[in-house]
Amino acid sequence: MLVDTGAQELSLFESHSGSVSPDNQGAGQEYRTSMPGLVVVKKAEFDELTLGTTHWARREGFFMEAPSTLFDGLLGPRWLGAKRIGFDLEHKVISWEK
Repeated sequence: MLVDTGAQELSLFESHSGSVSPDNQGAGQEYRTSMPGLVVVKKAEFDELTLGTTHWARREGFFMEAPSTLFDGLLGPRWLGAKRIGFDLEHKVISWEK
C-alpha cells in the first residue's frame, strides 16, 4: 500500500486485489482524473477490514485499475481518521493517532 496524503480514501488496484473481494462491489462508479489520465473508480463495501491490529466493520473503499505494478493500492490518512501518522521503515510499520 502507498500512503498518499492527497488521497481521502482506501483504493485497491483491481489487478493486485488477489483474494480481497468486497461485499457490494459496483454499488457505483466514478470517473476521476489522475496523473495517468481518466480512471474509473468503483465503490465497494467491505463487511470487515484489518490493517495490522486495527479492525473495521462496514467500511467503504474503492477499486480502480492499477496505474502501476509497484503497489497494491492507495491509503489516505483521512480514511484512517489520522491526525498524525508515523512510519517505521526499518520494521515496515505504519502507526497513527486519531
